[in-house]
Amino acid sequence: MGGTIDIVSDDGSGTTVRFDIFLDVADGEAPPIPPPAAARTTAPVRRLRILLAEDNATNRLVAVTRLEMLGHRVNAVASGQEAIDAVQTVPYDLLLMDVMMPDMDGLEATRAIRALPGPVAEIPIVALTANVFSDHRMACVAAGMDGFLAKPLVVADLMAFLDRTIAGTLRGTARADIDEDTSSEDDIAAARHGLTLEMGAETADLLLATFKTEAETRIQALRGMLAQRDRGALANEADALRSAAATVGRQQAAHLAADLVTTAQDPAAPMDGVANALARLAAALQ
Repeated sequence: MGGTIDIVSDDGSGTTVRFDIFLDVADGEAPPIPPPAAARTTAPVRRLRILLAEDNATNRLVAVTRLEMLGHRVNAVASGQEAIDAVQTVPYDLLLMDVMMPDMDGLEATRAIRALPGPVAEIPIVALTANVFSDHRMACVAAGMDGFLAKPLVVADLMAFLDRTIAGTLRGTARADIDEDTSSEDDIAAARHGLTLEMGAETADLLLATFKTEAETRIQALRGMLAQRDRGALANEADALRSAAATVGRQQAAHLAADLVTTAQDPAAPMDGVANALARLAAALQ
């Protein structure tokens, strides 16, 4: 019938059978059923078996749902050690690894997997991270990761990595570069374009104007926290700003805010480094 069938059987869990077939449209006026909004309109060339390592339950559910809607099979774990154990029991095609996890982070888990004997050591691993600056990417590359997906996940970016995995071109091709020369004007233009396509020009401008006002208020608050040398409050405020920037598509601002969070949370980082990170963020938001 020109279709495919897939059977997965796990000891103690049961068996899952999935199949796809292509049929002619029946006579009559019944409307076609539209695909889910976030799903592909066509099935992937090959269904991947993917392991997701993510300690945040909400992020985990969102990622699993998106991957399954794209036609792939997913297992999820909540720690680096669980990821190490899982890849040794099932032949996964791809591992999506959160970098920041308690007990054992994604970098340490990646290094441990790369040290395993046999083919499992060569599984493609993509970092899930809110920090995509060059030094962070260098750390991911040094640990043995093959790519980077920024949080919150963008479906188009995720699909690009899935397609490269299917094509067999992902492993060993990570680059630790990031375009830090993107201007704030380009960042705003990209955000407005995306919001306009999704919500219309009037709503896009309203959202960006609201974010601009919020950002100015938060930058002032951050400067006060810097003067008080309150690293904890500064990191929390910067993370709130990061989330707001990501929500409206201001990716450069979101990356700089994430960099400020990381710097503020590092007790070994001098306050001058925190001040410099805040200055870069403030400049990008002007």
